[in-house]
Amino acid sequence: MSAITADPEFMAVIGPVNSSVAKVPIPISNEAGLLQCSPANTNPGLTKPDFGALDVRKARPNDINYIRTVTTDDYQGPAAAKYIIQKLGKKSVYIIDDTETFGKGIADTFEAEFKAEGGTVVAHDGVPKTTTDYTSILTQAAALKPEAIYFGGVTATGGARILNAAVQAGLGEVGRDRLRAVDHPEPPVANSPLFHTPNLIVAPHIASATIDTRNAMANACASNLIAGVTGQPLPSCVNPEAIGTSVAAPPRATAAASFMKHRRGSVSGEVSC
Repeated sequence: MSAITADPEFMAVIGPVNSSVAKVPIPISNEAGLLQCSPANTNPGLTKPDFGALDVRKARPNDINYIRTVTTDDYQGPAAAKYIIQKLGKKSVYIIDDTETFGKGIADTFEAEFKAEGGTVVAHDGVPKTTTDYTSILTQAAALKPEAIYFGGVTATGGARILNAAVQAGLGEVGRDRLRAVDHPEPPVANSPLFHTPNLIVAPHIASATIDTRNAMANACASNLIAGVTGQPLPSCVNPEAIGTSVAAPPRATAAASFMKHRRGSVSGEVSC
């Protein structure tokens, strides 16, 4: 990011994919005044002051240069909690996360909502992504008799290893209610235990991501960037409350306007998520 911000030919940046990675370049792009848009980051602390965003953009805390086109974990985690309680009818859950920015973040928001819905969290363990054998951890969890298991993480940080350990620990029927069960590597081998787990749907890493969907995500991200650097309202804004505005609000001279003008000398516009 330092090399990019030093080159006046760059007007904006798309990316990165992971929230933990995003925390590194955002302070640099913020200080330089370079617009940055991600199609995948979900950690709320990247944009929302209540979650620590001001620490990420310390150089210019009131200037918004980083935006995104996906919803945040403080929505995704609670949605999963509501689904498990209201739709699946499960009242107790065991939570395990990979201790990474995304995994821990979404697991924490899931836990808070699950408890608010009247559910019981029998335990919440943070297990590093370098773990290769989850058998003893899931065996201890099985003794607590949870009705569901929730994993906060991504493909490479637990996934099928946790599910396989759950089956070995006697939690096969419970494991089917994990909403974030993923497999590593992809595609799974033909004899993978996943294919024999009762009531489990095996889907790609992003199950809804058809080619058309992924193209639409990329287009939304590019459209936001073009709008931001040409002084237009953002067409795709999922969390405008991050800076206290609304999608329906008319264009206004926000910090981003002077921010981009400061960066390139001629561009102003609204950046609101």
